[in-house]
Amino acid sequence: TWPPPSIGVNAPSLAGTYHYGACVDPVPGESNTQNNCSAAAPVIVGDLGSPDLVVRPFSVSDPNPDAGGPLVLYATVRNEGDGRLEAAKLTYYLSDNDTISGRDAAIRTVDVLDIDASSSTQMVLYGVNAPQNSGTYYYGACVHSSVPGESNTRNNCSAAAPVIVGDSGNPDLVVQSASVSDSSLDSGQSFTFYATVLNQGDGQAASTTLRYYRSPNPSISSQLDIEVGSDPVGSLPASRTSPESVGLDASLDGGTYYYGACVDPVPGESDPHNNCSSGVRVTVREVSPDLVVIRPSVSDSSLDAGQSFLLYATVRNRGDDRSPLTTLRYFLSVNSSISAGGIDTEIGSDRVPSLAASGTSDQVLIVTAPSRGGTYYYGACVDSVPGESDPHNNCSSGVRVTVTEVSPDLVVIRPLLRDERGLAAPLTSDISVDPGAPFTLYATAHNQGDGPSNSPTLRYYRSTNDTISTGDTEVGTDSVGNLSANAISSEWIDLTAPSTPGTYYYGACVDSVSGESNTRNNCSDAVEVTVPPVRITHQECTNTGNLFGRTYTLTGTAVASRSLSNVTVIGYIVRYRVDGEVNREKVGEYDFGSMSANQPENFEMSKFFLFNVFEHQGCDFEFEWD
Repeated sequence: TWPPPSIGVNAPSLAGTYHYGACVDPVPGESNTQNNCSAAAPVIVGDLGSPDLVVRPFSVSDPNPDAGGPLVLYATVRNEGDGRLEAAKLTYYLSDNDTISGRDAAIRTVDVLDIDASSSTQMVLYGVNAPQNSGTYYYGACVHSSVPGESNTRNNCSAAAPVIVGDSGNPDLVVQSASVSDSSLDSGQSFTFYATVLNQGDGQAASTTLRYYRSPNPSISSQLDIEVGSDPVGSLPASRTSPESVGLDASLDGGTYYYGACVDPVPGESDPHNNCSSGVRVTVREVSPDLVVIRPSVSDSSLDAGQSFLLYATVRNRGDDRSPLTTLRYFLSVNSSISAGGIDTEIGSDRVPSLAASGTSDQVLIVTAPSRGGTYYYGACVDSVPGESDPHNNCSSGVRVTVTEVSPDLVVIRPLLRDERGLAAPLTSDISVDPGAPFTLYATAHNQGDGPSNSPTLRYYRSTNDTISTGDTEVGTDSVGNLSANAISSEWIDLTAPSTPGTYYYGACVDSVSGESNTRNNCSDAVEVTVPPVRITHQECTNTGNLFGRTYTLTGTAVASRSLSNVTVIGYIVRYRVDGEVNREKVGEYDFGSMSANQPENFEMSKFFLFNVFEHQGCDFEFEWD
């Protein structure tokens, strides 16, 4: 029915995925009651997400107020969850330590309203006075953990902001217990430097930075030495420490170095000149890769010109440090000394992976031998890498290869002809065909050289003499595939005899190819095609007889294309043998005398053959005229 039945429903109140569908009650006589329910339609009831409230940053207007002096407290409440905050409470606290919690002394509670997911609101509290007694105090704020659906209620308090009231002593920072995880290193090796910052004064130290240095001597100076790293150091009460560490890499150059640290001075520090540690001695052993190419070889050292072969080489890192990714380059040289300096000819390259000390990488390249004969040398050079101990030994020796020059030599074997009878006719070197009659010219391209040839073109020609050349009339072409040494390719073309009677010569020439040893023998001998001035327009070959003999009768009609005198037709009965030989027996002659142009003339001849020794398969005629 249309429209289909429907019903209005309310989605569930809890978020989740639900499926809705419908079933029709079975009816009496129903053939199948198992398919009465629809497919399920999923409904996802949206999850509105959960807020996640944090307080950061938190700061005070004056970290060093007078006793009872005014303070302003700044707090940023952030909603880092994926759900909206409708309302919450923010409480400001005063603490005697640097960890703010709901157990500290509450100063004031304020409302926080409407914070979208990934948004924040700035809160400012005025009217706060510093404590009356001198000392170090900590201020902070916490958002109440009773926010409905909050995903994390353990991160609702801010970090502490220290406040020093009145004269509570002076901090004095020093760096102690400097050490390294390993004092004997290879160049570039990773290690860890450790140090402890101590506040040996009698006052609170504000947050600061610890800086790490490398020095050529044991006296560490923030002014003279090279900074290699840093760490933040939190506020330190009197007599408190902060252990620190940093991961470093040893120098790439070998030698003796000293590592230490200096902590930046803080406000009110009693002695800002004792903030550096002494240096820790580290000995660095310089290591480096050293790439060489070993064991160059070829799959065949005696080659024909243009022959393909394989060139093998192995790259070895004989240094004491890992080498990075680099490139192996293959070269062709005229001598056994392989060089990458532009003297030898680069013929290919390969990617060489990173190699550990003493590691190797086997490589191979497919190479084609030069087209000229001679002695050649093949080798390879690996590109030097940063820090390589010896970049002058990166080339292999040359592998000797002898190349024998070979070349193709294309010729065309004498063509053959077949007349309009097609495959029923024999292949001959000369034929006689009527004007405009079809015939087939066969030619064979032969590579009589000792090297392969590329694919040439075979061109067929008609000539007025028995010497075929590319200057004759081209009558067709054939594409010849690649020819290996001594290979042949047989081709043919269907042609039409000229309409003018006469004697014509046909042949073929094969195009010369690159590197051919002789390009003057690319044309064939000629074969002869005769288009006679007299043609048979109708013929019949019949025979009668018995077991002892048979009479063969040849009748027909001849037409001359021009006026002729003393015209004679000679008739034969013909048998074609399986081996291609032709047997012909003469039946007789018929003398027309003179013939006018385009005037049909009938003829008849017969002959008795004893014992029926000849079983004919056709007739053939020849004409003679003056």
